[in-house]
Amino acid sequence: MVREEEGLHDGRACVALAVALDGHPGIAAIYDSGTTREGLPFYAMELVRGLPLGEHLQRRKGDHGQAVAEVRHWLTLFKKICEAVAYAHQRGVIHRDLKPSNLFVMREPATTATGEPGVPDVKVIDFGLARLVDTEGRGTLLTDVGR
Repeated sequence: MVREEEGLHDGRACVALAVALDGHPGIAAIYDSGTTREGLPFYAMELVRGLPLGEHLQRRKGDHGQAVAEVRHWLTLFKKICEAVAYAHQRGVIHRDLKPSNLFVMREPATTATGEPGVPDVKVIDFGLARLVDTEGRGTLLTDVGR
């Protein structure tokens, strides 16, 4: 949900955001956007079933039987997060609120080509504070004044 006091106020911004972020598997899809009867912008996004990154970390804390596998797990998760954020940045979207609670680790892990358990997918959510910038270097396109 776009927060009125801090986020993008213009309905055009929600549409631009949805179009810019469309198509990356590591970013929760935005299905609709608009303005409420009270004039507040909103967007409806994909239902993401998983755990916030911090909770996923806590659940795996004691699982150090294979240290190399554990390091590989975390580095692969980090790589997936970086790929999703880079995708947004390449399209002029700056999240501005990246934190563990906005990074969801999916419950069903992917499997590797050899059939071994893989690393779960990650979804970046909540672009309510996002800033849209011109990728041609002309500055901010849509955001709150002074933010």
